[in-house]
Amino acid sequence: MGAGPAGESAAESELPEADEADILEERGRDYKRDEKSRFAGGGSGGRGASSHLQTSPHGTNTFKVRGFRSKQALNNHWQNGRTHSSEYERNGIRSKSDYEARALALCESAVGGNILGHADKSGFVIRYDRKTNDFAKGHPLKGVSTMFKPTQGETYYKKQRERDLEHGGTA
Repeated sequence: MGAGPAGESAAESELPEADEADILEERGRDYKRDEKSRFAGGGSGGRGASSHLQTSPHGTNTFKVRGFRSKQALNNHWQNGRTHSSEYERNGIRSKSDYEARALALCESAVGGNILGHADKSGFVIRYDRKTNDFAKGHPLKGVSTMFKPTQGETYYKKQRERDLEHGGTA
C-alpha cells in the first residue's frame, strides 16, 4: 500500500469523506472529525456514541474508520514510543500502511480457524491470530487501537478475554 493524497495512507484514502459522513448520518448523529481525524464537537461524542452499534464478538465487523483512530496513533505504534515495526518487518510488513492494513484486516475478521476473538463491554473488538501471534483491538466507529505480538502469545489473549468477560464483554 502506498501513500494517498496529502500524505494519507492508502487505507485512509480508500473511504471518501462523503461516504463516511453519509454512513454516520444514517445513525442519526453528526460525528465531525478535526484535521487529525479525531472526533470533534457535534453529536453526543464520548462513550454513548458507540452504545447503539452492534459489534459482533465472533463475526465480521466493518470498521467505519478504516485504520488507526488518528495518524499520530499509527505513528506511535509504528515508529514512536514502544514501536512494533521491528516485530513485523521480519514478517514482510515493512511500512506503517502495511501494518495498519494488517491490523484493520485482523480486527474485521470473523472468529474461526486460527482467529480467536471477543468484544469488550465498550464495543471494542479483540482478535488474536494463533498462526502469526498478532493481537489486535479496535472499535468499528473509532478505528484500530493497537496491534502487537504479545510475548506470552495465546496466554496473553486468554487472560485479556477472561478479564473482558468478567467486566461485561461478550464471547
